[in-house]
Amino acid sequence: MDPLSAKILHPQISPQSKCAIINAIWRTNFSPSDFGCNSPADSYFRNYLKHCQPALRGGGNSTLLETHGDIVNIIQLLQVAHINRISVRTKIRDDHAGPLEDEVLDNSIDLAVRLWLMIPIGGFSHAVVPGQTVLQWTVGSISDILTKNFDENPLLDTPVKLGKVFNAMNIERIAGIRIIWTDNLADHLRMRDDDTGVCIFHYASFLRYHQSWEVESNGSRIFPKGILEETLQTLALLLPQHDPSIGKWYQKYISKLSLDSSAIKCGQLNSEDRQIEKFKFWHDRLVILKQVFDDTEPSTVKQWWRDRRKRVQWYTFWVAAIVLALTILFGLVQCIEGGLQAWKAFHP
Repeated sequence: MDPLSAKILHPQISPQSKCAIINAIWRTNFSPSDFGCNSPADSYFRNYLKHCQPALRGGGNSTLLETHGDIVNIIQLLQVAHINRISVRTKIRDDHAGPLEDEVLDNSIDLAVRLWLMIPIGGFSHAVVPGQTVLQWTVGSISDILTKNFDENPLLDTPVKLGKVFNAMNIERIAGIRIIWTDNLADHLRMRDDDTGVCIFHYASFLRYHQSWEVESNGSRIFPKGILEETLQTLALLLPQHDPSIGKWYQKYISKLSLDSSAIKCGQLNSEDRQIEKFKFWHDRLVILKQVFDDTEPSTVKQWWRDRRKRVQWYTFWVAAIVLALTILFGLVQCIEGGLQAWKAFHP
């Protein structure tokens, strides 16, 4: 049986179907053995099912998608350079036996785009998560929409230094900023909830699939040139590969939230690559995140202990804390000693 003919509503996707889906969409050459237990692609397929199955169960006849092959076919239509939404609709209608309403077509296209680009497009409720950024595609090609949304010309010129202390673990532990692991690329590094949370797109495997597609497509692009590489660079900045403490910290999230295990394998930036000028697409969001990180003061003893952003201040604080603790201790000892002497004076 063709692995792509498997029903989307099946609760599990076989390694054969996973392999066929990835190879068909991104022109890769994986084998089913690459999709065994704890594969880096597991996080992508959990997200795939999260959006597909509710759409088919709760959406009734709101889409024309039934098999994985149906999704792949629409995505392959979308990969044609400069194709617009109307042309995609027309092509699907021509290949379909019966009449189709525009809403059914648009819902199917929106869901396929969501799975292909990991960005919600349009208004289909099962392809959109409340609170996430949603792009609108009515005219032009999908690449036009992405180019408009991901601007490589920064607006902020505030100088910031992205030192080694600036990583996802310290953002959470020192600054108390909640890490929101997002499945929406358009929300990567976006501050949320009055600057108390930051979104991080962790699907490194997905980004590499698109890189492979660009190579196999002789330079054809859907995403703006350079954004895939820069997004992987931000993961190397926030999740440096060779820091054991960050690896241990991220591993807990992998186990708890089924995150992409390859996000911690994006390398580690040297001092030159950590310069803010190296980032174009994510420049402004990195500047804002770094400013919030620098402006946040520790509020607990544990945060004070972990905060090494200002080492002189850190040493001064803990020396003063130790001196205060010793002063209290010696004072308490003297009080106890004085009390014992007084007791002995009255009870010889």
